[in-house]
Amino acid sequence: MQVQLGNLLGQLGSPGAPEPAAAFARAAELAAEVADDPAAVPALAGVHAGYTMRADHDNARALAERVLAGGRRSGDPQALLAGHFLLGHTLCFQGELTAAREHLEEAARLAAATPAAAALSGTPLVLSANGLLEIVLVLLGLDEQAGMVAEAVSQDIERSDQPYPRAVAMAIGVFAAVYRRDPVQLRERATAAAALAERRGFHLVAATATAPLGWAQAIEGDPVGGAELLRRGLARSEATGARATRPLLQGLLAEAELLAGRPAEALRLLTDALTDVDRTGERYCEAELRRLHGESLLAVSPPRPAEAEAAFRASIAVASRQGARLLEARASASLDRLLAAQGSHSSR
Repeated sequence: MQVQLGNLLGQLGSPGAPEPAAAFARAAELAAEVADDPAAVPALAGVHAGYTMRADHDNARALAERVLAGGRRSGDPQALLAGHFLLGHTLCFQGELTAAREHLEEAARLAAATPAAAALSGTPLVLSANGLLEIVLVLLGLDEQAGMVAEAVSQDIERSDQPYPRAVAMAIGVFAAVYRRDPVQLRERATAAAALAERRGFHLVAATATAPLGWAQAIEGDPVGGAELLRRGLARSEATGARATRPLLQGLLAEAELLAGRPAEALRLLTDALTDVDRTGERYCEAELRRLHGESLLAVSPPRPAEAEAAFRASIAVASRQGARLLEARASASLDRLLAAQGSHSSR
């Protein structure tokens, strides 16, 4: 009963909000006296969702590791599948992309081998595992493989008769489009996810899916309107109690402000976002935030090229450490443009 209550409250609001988090925590207390008991897995998965939405990634990771260790001891296929999925999910947020890929691929493999194990109440295991895997592969610079995973996710979404897992998977796909910098794909995915989520009353999912639409509007030529749309999306997301993805959304808003000719506001947002990254350990977007920080330093008056160069180099270092070849190449291009401009000026 506690798991069912937590699932319902989490779907209608945020798993990180007090009511569902309390329900799941109570369920975990009742079920987790025997750590290897498969009956504890749904409750523990719910607590993990609460930690994740509050951006408490250290506790989420510890819990995921506990679920996986219990699954390995018991041999229960659902516990193993859930453990790999939950740990892969958290590692993705923490920017440990190679390890995240391994766990998410194993979750997908186990789901294909034992479909019954994927039927974890209220937790979109298979669809979300592949959705997150698409993001990880995009960041790793493996876009062809990411495209194949995306096609499989699309087919799975079409076949699924579970509205909440479908809505979550569709919303996750929006962020793969963000990292591809593909506003057309983003708009298509966000519109479909929001339509389903709004119709079913999944408020957090709807807010998460629609917030990046403002960024798409900004990079397509309307940065002022896009920034306003992003601010509303951020406010709506935070009203649910969610803190996860906040640094990324602040980065998107900072880029919109930069395009709108407001680099000082962009710098303020990026400083706040990077503070959140350090506080929560939500590092999958850190390299891009540092690159945008460098671009903003070049746009202020007077420009601050030395600090911008340091920001670009920091972005490259973070991306290289994470294996995020897409973001490493993007930051390297920003650095090359700066060095080329400095060489041009020095030769005049």
